[in-house]
Amino acid sequence: MRLEKGGNRSRKGPLSQSFYSNSISSSEAPAYDKDKPIYYEFTSCPAAEFAIRHGLTDIMPALCNVDYASMELLHARLVRTTTCVDGCRCDYTICGDKDPYVKEHPEYRDENGYRRNK
Repeated sequence: MRLEKGGNRSRKGPLSQSFYSNSISSSEAPAYDKDKPIYYEFTSCPAAEFAIRHGLTDIMPALCNVDYASMELLHARLVRTTTCVDGCRCDYTICGDKDPYVKEHPEYRDENGYRRNK
């Protein structure tokens, strides 16, 4: 069910109205194949933008590498080739920890300490 602007009168203010008017219901969500990796990317990152602006990019591996550990706790694997700090996007491919895709993209640490995949 989609709530249009003004559709929920108990919520007031521009933030709640824009949230509800832009919500996607589960029946409208894009379908995915559960046997294939999921891919998405971020084209901006507030933490990366702050770090770049203030010369703090050396701390970003500690923030970005947590994404790998988080996926591992879910028995999944993250395959990432770039981040917003050193590229124009942060790409994510998420798959199961036994998926052959993981073997095709081995993980390594780059010269700055980022966990990455080939």
